[in-house]
Amino acid sequence: MRGEQNEMRLSDVVSVDSRFEQSVNLMLDLNNEKKIEGYIPTRSSVNILQTYINDILDTNGSRATTLIGPYGKGKSHLLLVLLSLLRREKSKSMSRLINRVRTVDEKIAEDMEQIQESFSPFLPVILFPGQENLSNTFMKALSKALREEGLKDLVPDEYFSEAIKTIKRWKQHYTVTYETFKELLMEPVETFIKKLEMYDEKAMLQFRKMYPALTSGGEYNPVITDDVLQVYRSVNRKLRVQYGYKGMIIVFDEFSKYIEGHEEQGFARDMKTLQDMCELANASREEQLHLICVAHKSIKAYGNLLSKEIMNAFKGVEGRLKERLFIVSSKNNYELIADAIIKNSGFESWAAESERMRLISKRSYQLRSFQSLFTQTDFLKIVARGCYPLTPVAAMLLLHLSEKVAQNERTIFTYITSTDVHGLARRILTEETMTFIGADEIYDYFEPLFKTESGNIHHEWLKASYALEKVEAESEKRIIKVMSILRMIDKPDEMPVQSEYLSLACGLTREEAEAEIEQLEEAGIVEYRKRNHTYDFKNNIGIDLETAISDCIQKWIKKADVASALLDSLNEKYVLPKRHNQNFCITRYYNYRFMTAAQYETLSDISYLEWENNPDGVIICILPEEELDHEKIECHTAEINNPCLLVCLPSEKTSCADEVYRLLAIRRLKSDQSFIEETPAISKELEEIEKECIDNLNSWFQNQYIMKPEVYNYLGSVHIGAGGMNRAVSESCDQAYTQTPRINHELINRHEPSSQICKARNAILQRMLDDADVNDYLTGSSSDATIYRAVMEHTENDEALAAIRNEIHAFIMSGAGTKVSFAEIIKVLTAVPYGVRKGVIPFYLLDELLKLNDIPVIYLGSKEVMISVETINNVVRKPEEYSLYVERETMQKNEYIDTLEKMYMEYSAYCRDIDRKNRYAKIVCLMQSWFRSLPQCSKTFTPKDRQTARFRKVFAEMFLNPRDILFESIPRIFGTNDFSELTELVTLAKREIDAYVHELRECAETLTREAFGIEKNADLARSLHEWVENLPEAARKGVFSDQTRNVLNYLSSDMGRNAEDIVGKLAKELTGIFIEDWKDEMQEQYKDALEAFLSEINSASDSGSSNYKVQFTTPDGKNETMFYEYDPENESSNAFFFRNAIESAMEEYDGFMDNREKVAILFEMAKKLMEGES
Repeated sequence: MRGEQNEMRLSDVVSVDSRFEQSVNLMLDLNNEKKIEGYIPTRSSVNILQTYINDILDTNGSRATTLIGPYGKGKSHLLLVLLSLLRREKSKSMSRLINRVRTVDEKIAEDMEQIQESFSPFLPVILFPGQENLSNTFMKALSKALREEGLKDLVPDEYFSEAIKTIKRWKQHYTVTYETFKELLMEPVETFIKKLEMYDEKAMLQFRKMYPALTSGGEYNPVITDDVLQVYRSVNRKLRVQYGYKGMIIVFDEFSKYIEGHEEQGFARDMKTLQDMCELANASREEQLHLICVAHKSIKAYGNLLSKEIMNAFKGVEGRLKERLFIVSSKNNYELIADAIIKNSGFESWAAESERMRLISKRSYQLRSFQSLFTQTDFLKIVARGCYPLTPVAAMLLLHLSEKVAQNERTIFTYITSTDVHGLARRILTEETMTFIGADEIYDYFEPLFKTESGNIHHEWLKASYALEKVEAESEKRIIKVMSILRMIDKPDEMPVQSEYLSLACGLTREEAEAEIEQLEEAGIVEYRKRNHTYDFKNNIGIDLETAISDCIQKWIKKADVASALLDSLNEKYVLPKRHNQNFCITRYYNYRFMTAAQYETLSDISYLEWENNPDGVIICILPEEELDHEKIECHTAEINNPCLLVCLPSEKTSCADEVYRLLAIRRLKSDQSFIEETPAISKELEEIEKECIDNLNSWFQNQYIMKPEVYNYLGSVHIGAGGMNRAVSESCDQAYTQTPRINHELINRHEPSSQICKARNAILQRMLDDADVNDYLTGSSSDATIYRAVMEHTENDEALAAIRNEIHAFIMSGAGTKVSFAEIIKVLTAVPYGVRKGVIPFYLLDELLKLNDIPVIYLGSKEVMISVETINNVVRKPEEYSLYVERETMQKNEYIDTLEKMYMEYSAYCRDIDRKNRYAKIVCLMQSWFRSLPQCSKTFTPKDRQTARFRKVFAEMFLNPRDILFESIPRIFGTNDFSELTELVTLAKREIDAYVHELRECAETLTREAFGIEKNADLARSLHEWVENLPEAARKGVFSDQTRNVLNYLSSDMGRNAEDIVGKLAKELTGIFIEDWKDEMQEQYKDALEAFLSEINSASDSGSSNYKVQFTTPDGKNETMFYEYDPENESSNAFFFRNAIESAMEEYDGFMDNREKVAILFEMAKKLMEGES
């Protein structure tokens, strides 16, 4: 018996603390001071609280996190405290809580006070996902939070609120519509509005269906902003600027349940929403936005329990959520149990007198698990007496079991406080004696969860259930239940399934337990395993399983393929190159493959290997042999010469063949119905042995190929550093896939996107086919928009993608006049060096096909099919079934258009507003921009060929019809419809027009050199300087016409070294027109002007002809001499009038000015004239 005879009832001295009776609900308890009052700060929980407080205080702290911890350990209670703190609720409960925290950590208490005193509040937003998409969940949660905070003016418009406004508008202004609405509704309007206020999806669907009947066929589609990111960003900014908030804190409660319960359909879309919200949170700084997802385990821990689609969709979010582990120390857990179970007066005296309490406490403390945590005094206080009526080992098993199987409905504290059947509180109320409660009753409470669990938990429950059916004695059932729990927890070093643990967990003496175990052994229900000195269920009753396995191996398995079976048993069948994948936003992987050395030496190309999953490369593991020729394997790897191949040699000679044969035999026996029908438990035993074989093979694989690998690639030996095979595969991918475009959208950048992503892709492809507007894709966060931007918009300048487009273009060109299989181009694009994913190929393939001027022909086998979205997708999916044919004329025309586009592409800056889909308009715009950028001389000169002049004239018009210009006007001008010939003629015409201004400058330079007598290769600037310096003084200091003096001054100055600039300046001075603006006759005018200039200079060079000389002294004391010619007899009529004007001016000022002033002014003016400064 576990109890002792005593008149006291258990409930007389033991009760359950009411504070633990109800779990925390963040939505309902946000303003519950009792919950704040009831929070018990432990070192572990306070450390987590400090981490989040640090994020608040640090502008660069983490913003998007996942709080991970088992059910029932206080995650929600901790977050309730955090939210209340950040709302700055200055209550007595919070003050008392801060003081309790101070006893654990002074610094954290000070930080909490700082937030209370000096921080602006945060708006708490609680997410509880329902059936709607996650975008709606975020919107609903924000609207609810704002309403509860009294910030109704910030509540964003959404479909539900707009529907309510519409109903109220009908009631106020459209009575007939409102009455009809009431008739259709079949329930009170107020009730229906309440449903809409609660975001009832069925109510919204009903409203949408009624709306057309009430609005003459209208569709309910209000103009609202449904972009979650935009709404949250806007509201957060207004909260801070207008209302003085610090920001928002969003808590995504029950995140694990949301993941577990989500269907594949729509999951990728929801994960994109969550990914965007994570990025918004992580980007926030002053306007803080925090997102906390609450989970009971890491998503990575689900393994095969979640579908591949869901796990893949979650990968985009995983790296943006920083994991925070809510780890409560074992000692704290025992303290919490002790706090939950109150001991009333009388307990201590009973405990001191109880012999069973003394014996169980003494024996329990001998266990290593307790001695490593507690001193004997603490153990007695916290565990032995604190956790009573649970035995110490039962309390230990409760803690470990709750971490394995607990859910919201069943946790440590729901067990302790539950008054339902098997709950501890009920047991305390109904027990007539002072007794110990063992782990067998914990088994009874959690059994409903064992049934729904998977893996080892469920397997051990099945074995226990089978064993329980075979026994009747309650004492034996207790042993079976505790055995099951110990095996579920599966910590053989810490808690082995031995008689000491079984007895203490049940509250029995060692002798009592061993007697029960002996009965179970005799009944053939349990057995003692000498290998590890533990008890196990003996479920293979009546069958010698080992003999059966050996017989099966000899009869069926001995010649089996070890390599394929070994690969099938691996937990890791491929390696992800994480760094490479992160750099290119792609998911590449290398598959493992096992071969003997002989098999490998016959392999000439890895393309001969068949795969189901299209890997990007292969790691061939050579199976162990007595003598492996490493040098030969290295040489053969070099001969294969494929950068996507890595060859891994075993580190030891130990073979795994026997273990593989054993595994195959077990699987054959499992599938043999007649074999397992002898007893239902045999299949469970086979499953256990199968798992053991798989574990052994995985350990063998790790030791042989992962721990100390010897690896070769096509270049030789590969050094495997700390990064392991992952780093080696990343480097291999970098070497192989050098032309991979960066497409920043993981959901589309894969070989097989999800159905939801394919739907978005198809919508984009249809718009491309329809030549429809795509401007709305340039903004927004819909799947269509984000995919379009990632695939088409953000890759415009990607050199790798340009190379891929060139490959597609070359393939299309190869189809001119002959059918070519699409398998050729798909193979090129998906192979080295591109490695493009099939999910994105339809975009680029269709885009290039649409650039053709005429529709190409696509064949499915021998049958022509229409170009459609479905056809393009099928071409990529099954390229070997489809082929392409393009008319030769089409290709020539396309070549003509391509050449024109490239020829004039440098003028694209002027044509950015042209619709990218209207290619002809863009090309004509480029050509017209070219014409407008020409210098005037190039627009007006007379070309050698009239066709060139007519071609040039076309683009002088203001408005042009693109197609007419390209396919009618230009062919008519050049007199040919042969596009190859036309391309050549346009190129020549453009070349002549572009070259004219350069020819003109060369001509002007030649005339200049001839005039001054300068050789062709001589330095023009130096030669002109020398010419000026060699002039006689009378020429250099003569008085000339304005033009001649300006030219002479320029030639005397620092002209620079550029001959083209010098000639340009001379041409402008002598003709008055820039060379770029010359007409045909200006070359002769320039020649004449040069001669006139030189003639004037030469006439002054003869000093004898200068009949006037003027000498004067400058203000700085220098003597200057100027020469000029003048013949009074040949004075012009203008000179006569000029002289009279001066004399009149002098007479007018006579008496008003001193003659010396007049002389000084006249001389100064004369000096300026002589120096050419007029």
